Amino acid sequence: KLYLQVRSGWPRSVWSNASGFRIGQCLLGLGRVQQAEQHWEAFAADSPAAPWRGQARVGLVDVVLAARLDLKTAARHAAAAQKILDAGVDEAAEPSWDDAALDVRLRQGIVALVEGQNDAAAAAFRQAKEAAIGRKEKPSDRLLAGLDRLVDAAEKNTGVIPSELTIGDEKLPLALSLGTIYNLVGRFEQAGAMFDLVLGGSARKSQKPYRSFAALGKARAIVGYARQDAAER
Repeated sequence: KLYLQVRSGWPRSVWSNASGFRIGQCLLGLGRVQQAEQHWEAFAADSPAAPWRGQARVGLVDVVLAARLDLKTAARHAAAAQKILDAGVDEAAEPSWDDAALDVRLRQGIVALVEGQNDAAAAAFRQAKEAAIGRKEKPSDRLLAGLDRLVDAAEKNTGVIPSELTIGDEKLPLALSLGTIYNLVGRFEQAGAMFDLVLGGSARKSQKPYRSFAALGKARAIVGYARQDAAER
């Protein structure tokens, strides 16, 4: 309610844009995923290059992938954010977009890689690394190493999961690929959620290889998260 009050009462204040983004986060926290997506869609469409719209586009990519593995819509949001970053924004919006640059470039690379656009993926992951290094806080070694591995995978067109798991139901390879990518760059909660999509499905015999790979990926996500949590304490 506080964020809504800021948006309605002080629409031109510096806090209005941040509040617009936070409303979506609150909706997600309440489990109202569809409403969060609708809110961020409208927020990002209103003054697309304004502050906090990059974060909203990143949120939209994550939401549509986590909720329904909607790669087409994720690609649309990633491309919209990429276009604005490439074109540049005005001085008032620059700090917000600079802060979002790493996440925008990372999502841009992820979407391109799973779509098979390897040149675009490699370029985006390199830009993500540059954005990470350019931040005030030192990026984690895992993130930088993960980005290097993703650049290598894109350049060599090797993919991130075994080739035998790339056939069949397109949703399963997509979930496994996303989970593996998230593990590589240290986004362990997102990784675990992707592997859960596979592990929570039917236990049909034809899916056993997918489920085995997902179980291993989930275990790595759990261990990685525990180590990350311990390191931050």
